[in-house]
Amino acid sequence: MAVYLNGMIRLVYFPIIVETPEIWGSLQNFVDMSLDFSNMGSLYQIVGNILVTIPIGILIPLMIDFSRRGRWICIILLSCSLELLQLFIIYFAHSISLFFDIKDVFLNLFGGVIGCILFEILIKYSRSFNRSKQVEKE
Repeated sequence: MAVYLNGMIRLVYFPIIVETPEIWGSLQNFVDMSLDFSNMGSLYQIVGNILVTIPIGILIPLMIDFSRRGRWICIILLSCSLELLQLFIIYFAHSISLFFDIKDVFLNLFGGVIGCILFEILIKYSRSFNRSKQVEKE
């Protein structure tokens, strides 16, 4: 989990290039709040936003024992927090190396949900596999 988090943070947030408020310009240059899904960006960006959060959906339930509802809430909050942290860095640090897109929040959320669904499928498969092994032993 630590290796994943280190790689994800390096990939998503760094380098952070900061400018003074006078040079920085307007917040609108670095924030896109449009929900126009016809202009999603490159395939690399779409797939990257989904793939970066799939491990959250798989690793969080393995590390922390939550109820099913708690697992979903944690994964949703962590998936959305990636982009929201970028917005805070842009707003408060005047970063010109990051760009906030509300559509990326949905893509990150989608990746976290895919990861959680994969985790639940793996758990069901492992339980049925263990049951079949026990039947064979008897």
